[in-house]
Amino acid sequence: MIKTRRTTRKEKIVNPGVYEVPVYEMNEVIKKLAKEAGFIFWKKEPWGPGEGHIDWSCNYDKELAKFAYLVINAYKEYEKNE
Repeated sequence: MIKTRRTTRKEKIVNPGVYEVPVYEMNEVIKKLAKEAGFIFWKKEPWGPGEGHIDWSCNYDKELAKFAYLVINAYKEYEKNE
C-alpha cells in the first residue's frame, strides 16, 4: 500500500478534486548508492526539508553519471544472486 498525505491548498488549486497525493520514501539501497556517488544530503538544518533528503541545489552532472553506473552494477549483482 502506498502512503499518502492530504494535499495542500496550493495543490488543490492546481489539481482540483485531488485530496491525497502519494508520499515516496527513498529506498535505503538507493540512498546508500546516492551517498556513494557523492550526492549531498541535508542534515538537521532548521531551514532544510529534513535529514536524509538530497540537496538538489547543487550541480550533480558527475554524481548522476556515477549514480547511474552504481545502480546498473547493483542490479547486475542482484540478478546474479537471484
